Amino acid sequence: MVKGYINSIETLGLLDGPGIRTIVFLSGCYLKCKYCHNPEMWKMTGKEYTAEELVNNIIKYKNYYGKEGGITFSGGEPLLQIDFLIEVCTLLNRENISIDIDTAGVGVGKYKEVLKYIDVVLLDIKHTDKKEYKDLTGIEMNEFIKFIKVLNKSKCDVWIRQVIIPGYTDSKIYLDSLNNFLYQINSIKKIQFLPFHQHGKEKYKTLNMLYPYENVEEMDVYECKKLNEEFIKRYNKERGIYNMKNVKEILDKMHVSTLTQGEFGAFDGETVRYFKPNYGFIPFFIADLDSNTLINSEKDGEKIYLAANNNMYAPKILIKDGILSKESPNRPGYKKVGGLGYNENHFIVIHDTGDIVYDAEGWNEIINTDSRGISWHFTIDDKDVYQHIPLNEVAWHAGDGSRTPLDRYFNKGYNMDNRLGGGNRNGIGIETCITKETDYNIVMRNTAKLVAKMLIAFGLTIDNVKQHYDFSGKNCPQSMRRLDLYSYFLHLVEIELILANEYKEYEFKYKSLSTNILDDTGKILKAYKGEISYQVTVKYKNEEISYIYKTIIQ
Repeated sequence: MVKGYINSIETLGLLDGPGIRTIVFLSGCYLKCKYCHNPEMWKMTGKEYTAEELVNNIIKYKNYYGKEGGITFSGGEPLLQIDFLIEVCTLLNRENISIDIDTAGVGVGKYKEVLKYIDVVLLDIKHTDKKEYKDLTGIEMNEFIKFIKVLNKSKCDVWIRQVIIPGYTDSKIYLDSLNNFLYQINSIKKIQFLPFHQHGKEKYKTLNMLYPYENVEEMDVYECKKLNEEFIKRYNKERGIYNMKNVKEILDKMHVSTLTQGEFGAFDGETVRYFKPNYGFIPFFIADLDSNTLINSEKDGEKIYLAANNNMYAPKILIKDGILSKESPNRPGYKKVGGLGYNENHFIVIHDTGDIVYDAEGWNEIINTDSRGISWHFTIDDKDVYQHIPLNEVAWHAGDGSRTPLDRYFNKGYNMDNRLGGGNRNGIGIETCITKETDYNIVMRNTAKLVAKMLIAFGLTIDNVKQHYDFSGKNCPQSMRRLDLYSYFLHLVEIELILANEYKEYEFKYKSLSTNILDDTGKILKAYKGEISYQVTVKYKNEEISYIYKTIIQ
């Protein structure tokens, strides 16, 4: 029986293939890339699994995958453990689970045999020039080219991944060569530029290894995005790729086929503050947060904004400036600091205010005048979004003290073990308003938009979105938790991520075909049982297409 060596397993991944995925990191890699941030994976070490043991471990997440998600094998280089990988893929295939692979295309053969199980190959391009490839990786390019030839005969879709290194792979000369190189690879569906970073530098010191790129500056995230977008436009234009063939997939994902009307409420511990009817909503994409109004930091009295891409066609919801003065007792004033294995901004922490009196404007006034030492980054209701503290500064909101994301601890106040650290030091705190007059459905939609923007801006995944409860044990966000809304909120975040990453140049227009029940924003107007319908029209460049959807309300 073949055994495999697994370095780690990540759940709820959103960046390594379509949909929600479990990422399995296999150990071992022939390549010794100079910028590798996981050198500990070069050797064949880690936890041993049989194929059956691994499948039993990861299949429990199957319900989260939906239509698009599944398993992605990464590394290291998963193709080095080819016999184990084939055995695992055979078992997963019987379960009808989608399988992707993140690879540099340098294994030990049997590529045809494994690729018949793979839906998407995330193909890492190290360099297009043979000499530079060897200088970067330490090996010849021959095996990579051999893999491409086998890949081209498979039925796999291909996502290209290219690390962009300042002064090395960001030049026009190199990007021209990359464009030409990609002509020899079939079935490319996506091209992703990944900004070079220094996250792995400390690992080399720990392993007593020389880090060749120690003095290379990190790639600016926004410049990398700009290069990526320009490259894709050129790539598509040269190849005549203009279509909306995938747009119905996101519309289907957004559509709610069955909706159950119920109640929304606010709570104080076990005390019910109020209940009111919740007629529900369908998540139409009708507006976008203006993420250019996010304040990242301050310097010499000047606010520095977090520039980010927005949907160019959607009306913009402005984030209002409620930044506390530096003298405010509610602004700790400490800069966030990252560490080995975690970023400066590592978590996004969801709360609700626990208050039925004040909306976002009211809480903005309170936090700017109160002296209790309360602090968080944003307050959101169904009309407004206020920012109180720059994103690069600490706020006290998660109840975990000054612990780091690597810490786990027992919270005495709530008698809860295995609480996370890093909520205060490395989290972005968001308070959602729950007044009786507030439409919490809209609050969740706006919060999901904000969360998606920050996940993209800071290179995080949906795994980094946490509840206040995760850090302290406090039952917060209480309304989401008590009414079982949190999983749906994460679904909204996932939709916003897909729209922001893949459809930001598309125009969506919605029209209710059941105007006495459903408005053009997706809001259900009253109690009702039966069928409603709406039309959505999508426009991209000179192409336009419309679909009609129906929802059963029960």
